[in-house]
Amino acid sequence: TEACGGMMQSCKMEATRTAAGDLVVHSTGTTPEAVSYLQNQAAISADKFCCPMTQKMATNEACTVKLTKVTDGVQVVVSSQKKEVVDAYEKEFAALTAPTK
Repeated sequence: TEACGGMMQSCKMEATRTAAGDLVVHSTGTTPEAVSYLQNQAAISADKFCCPMTQKMATNEACTVKLTKVTDGVQVVVSSQKKEVVDAYEKEFAALTAPTK
């Protein structure tokens, strides 16, 4: 995103759902600089993370968002007592990351 100074172009994101219904988004850096950037952003807070989608989820009172540094970037886990909230974010995320034609 523009707010991230273009660094997100050096990042890849993929999401999966757990058996418990949580949404797990793995943000990986394709360069050492991108990995460092993601990890530094994660250390600030979820509502200020460089991904606007993560910011949106973090400000939703129905969600819990946890960011964890991993070797190649950051793992974002989104959970909610309301399954439909996580379902909506999963669909939104899928649309955001769909390959462009």
